Amino acid sequence: MTSQHGCRRPPRHTSRGGSPTRWEDMPGRAPASLRRLLAVGVLLFAGCSGALQQLHFHGYTAASLDEVLPMGSAPARGRSVYIDRVLGGPYPERPRQSSKVVWHSLYYGGIGESLYEGFHRLPVDDIDALVHEAVAKSFIQSGMRMTRDAGDADYRLTVTVEQLYFKTHSTKDGYRAALARLDFNIVRGSTQRAGFTSTAEGVAKLRGANTEVGPVERRFPFLFRRVKYVGGEPDVLELAIADAVRKMLAATSSSW
Repeated sequence: MTSQHGCRRPPRHTSRGGSPTRWEDMPGRAPASLRRLLAVGVLLFAGCSGALQQLHFHGYTAASLDEVLPMGSAPARGRSVYIDRVLGGPYPERPRQSSKVVWHSLYYGGIGESLYEGFHRLPVDDIDALVHEAVAKSFIQSGMRMTRDAGDADYRLTVTVEQLYFKTHSTKDGYRAALARLDFNIVRGSTQRAGFTSTAEGVAKLRGANTEVGPVERRFPFLFRRVKYVGGEPDVLELAIADAVRKMLAATSSSW
């Protein structure tokens, strides 16, 4: 017998006494607790944005700047760069899942514990300053020089933050991951001559969530847990930004 959706229904079994056997009691059927856990997981991933799902299923990446962005790989090695500004803010203090800059934390201690997930502001004091510093480090790593005087720069750069996602997954196999989608607008020298633009997306994922999750608190009508990032500045954010810079340099190699 086939349902309206084209799925084949399981055969109807009967016990020795002639009474129907419940499908849940059939041999090989997963325990109810496992089915509930799987259902929670399906609902969780159905509710995540595409970028957050991408981070969850992405493989682990290089853990150092040298590996992400090889030294001296810039097409304009030795030239100077001045970062005019970083655009993207203001950033909400209480971001939502759909916010362009957000920290998604998840905690699950195992069977018998409740699943917790929340969306927070990135665990840094100044998001634009983090992006500015990470981009500068990446350009220096690539073989270019950073200058503090716009008038002395061979290139001037404006960075626009389009997406910045940070994810910590506090489970048995925990991880921390980040996605940085940045738009780079580059002009040549102080004369503001026509330059070029490029948008690049970088990803980084490392083992270990580096978070501390507090006890359950009740904030009607929801349960709440305080989450603290304990790994210093989120290294995966810097590595994701470096990956975006690497991809931008590769895509614009003939424009410098």
